[in-house]
Amino acid sequence: MQLHPKSGKKIESLLQKVSLLQGFFDDTGKDHEDIKCLEGIIRDVSCKAEDLVEEIMFEYSSSSSLKKNAIKFLGVNRVLFRKIKSIEAAITSVYNDISAIKGRSTPSSSVNGCSRDVTQTLSSQKDVVVGLDDDFLLIADKLTGYPDKLDVVVIFGMGGIGKTTLAKRIFNDKLIEEHFYVRAWITVSEQYKVRNMLLDLLGCTSKVPFIMDEMENEELAERLYKSLKGQRYLIVMDDVWYTEAWDDVRRYFPNDKNGSRVMVTSRVMKVARFINPLNPPHQMRFLTVDESWKLLQKKILGLDDPSFCCDYEMERIGMQISKKCKGLPLAIVMVAGILSKESATASKWSDVAENIHSSFVTEESREFLDILALSYNHLPHHLKACFLYMGAFPEDVEIPVWRLIRLWTAEGFIKLESPKTLEFVAQEYLQELIDRSLIIVSKRSYDNRVKTCSIHDILRNFCQEEAKQEKLLHVVRNSFLLWEDARVLGNLPNLEVLKLKDFSFQGPEWETDEEGFHRLKYLLVESRDLVVWKQASTDSYPFPVLQHLVLRFCYKLKEIPYEIGDIPSLQVIELHSCSPYATRLARMIQKEQIDSGNSCLEVFIHPAR
Repeated sequence: MQLHPKSGKKIESLLQKVSLLQGFFDDTGKDHEDIKCLEGIIRDVSCKAEDLVEEIMFEYSSSSSLKKNAIKFLGVNRVLFRKIKSIEAAITSVYNDISAIKGRSTPSSSVNGCSRDVTQTLSSQKDVVVGLDDDFLLIADKLTGYPDKLDVVVIFGMGGIGKTTLAKRIFNDKLIEEHFYVRAWITVSEQYKVRNMLLDLLGCTSKVPFIMDEMENEELAERLYKSLKGQRYLIVMDDVWYTEAWDDVRRYFPNDKNGSRVMVTSRVMKVARFINPLNPPHQMRFLTVDESWKLLQKKILGLDDPSFCCDYEMERIGMQISKKCKGLPLAIVMVAGILSKESATASKWSDVAENIHSSFVTEESREFLDILALSYNHLPHHLKACFLYMGAFPEDVEIPVWRLIRLWTAEGFIKLESPKTLEFVAQEYLQELIDRSLIIVSKRSYDNRVKTCSIHDILRNFCQEEAKQEKLLHVVRNSFLLWEDARVLGNLPNLEVLKLKDFSFQGPEWETDEEGFHRLKYLLVESRDLVVWKQASTDSYPFPVLQHLVLRFCYKLKEIPYEIGDIPSLQVIELHSCSPYATRLARMIQKEQIDSGNSCLEVFIHPAR
């Protein structure tokens, strides 16, 4: 009696992983005492896998009726598949332990063949690939087609968008494997060392055993060149951050005009352009909503789980969650990790859908956020504040570049570099953040200049959390405090950006005074029940260094302190969907300032749609 094809593939995949792990241990364990300690764990994982296969076969064959048997097997399928996933996780954990131990020591034994083929096969099998078919075909064609001379293909995109996943799929493809005589994969990362790159490459390319720990880098480089000479090879350099990393090794890749290729992944456009200035990099796209939903299902329930049946309501909520992830695979995987720990009910999924952004900043999501934090940590100091300021803007909006530049300049983030103007320097800052995959271009003008830009929600949440730690920005929502309690926030000594959103404070009246908010530059007030906003004393003005005031959804607001207009630093007042009274008052404040000779204050009115 044969198993369902999907079930058979799942079991076959599990057994293959166990076999690969055992082979990897046999190749490396004898050379590392610490790895030998894992032998018992590996044996235990192997036994569990064998026991599980026997259990599946027993469940499948325990019924005499084929029809009954199929029903019974489907009934236990979910439990069995979860056991498979548990064993797969244990295999991955052991492999990671072995890799970590190996990484702590310099190889002192002879290297024969490429152990990374095994590691990459293991890694690729746990990756779920969705929506990359066109990318795969396009890059595979570049790798195997014209020209014959050595060529470099660069995959570019933001952290978590799937560059490495795509590269792994290509690297492990059977046709690619057959096309190239030698394949090598190295992960460069931000803190790279030339020696480690050479050792990793030699571990894959050299078929002759030799002792490497006593060799100088020059000798290692020479051996690498000789091991590649005359071979049609594919080298993958994953996660390259610096142009220097490419410069340090590229001269050791011989050009024999035999179709050899190098494939590089990077999240930095400057690096991508430097490595191959003649051809634009392959730019990763965001997933569609349908692709996001497909990936979400696969990550929650496992690959090709035949027992899964999604009713209309669950699919509706799942599509809603997928849409809020904005096509970023990393965000989808994060949310899938949360959903997989909850019972699969409409109410549980609805809770996640309604609080999707808070899911991005949980402890469970920390390892994923660390991937994005790398891009932030890699920024030069002058760009960090500019990037964090993106958290001050509402979600799902296109930010006019002129407004962003004006705010950056007002905050003092832009440093004048003679003979450049502040605006020119700010445009350079913006382009650098775009090239580092941190800001998204939404629209361009007729002359190809960036007109509006945006930021992915997961990065926006990161900006808010990081800015709060830096005391640069703080967002308050759903606190339901009285307006008089806002004085507590006014006492924060370094508060520069404050957004009062989603019922942060309630009540019809807010009275502000000169005490507090001494460094506040940006204030957003979102209140559906605020009627009167007044100043306690007419002898002074609140928020002495305020530069940007935004009022949103203040449907009932009838009074704004006139003293607001007297703040010397105030440059912009924005009203979104506010009462006619508030609109009229804002215009009156602007007119009064113009009559007083101050034409710098701008007022923008955005009526309700």
